[in-house]
Amino acid sequence: MAIGYGDLLNVLLDFLIVALTIFLVVKGMNRFRNKAEDPEDAEVETPRNIQLLSNLEKLMKEQNELLRKQKE
Repeated sequence: MAIGYGDLLNVLLDFLIVALTIFLVVKGMNRFRNKAEDPEDAEVETPRNIQLLSNLEKLMKEQNELLRKQKE
């Protein structure tokens, strides 16, 4: 009963190629998704709901700063 080192090497190489391909595809998709969700990026048109959430976040930060100043 011999161990097929050639078969093992072939399977490992195939696995690494598939894993690398999947990793690169997911990484690329995440880059495009993050770029689309960045409201400051003028290169890509940001969806309206993300713009509104971004504006809401800025207003909440300003409100928190004002409340902190009033407490002091």
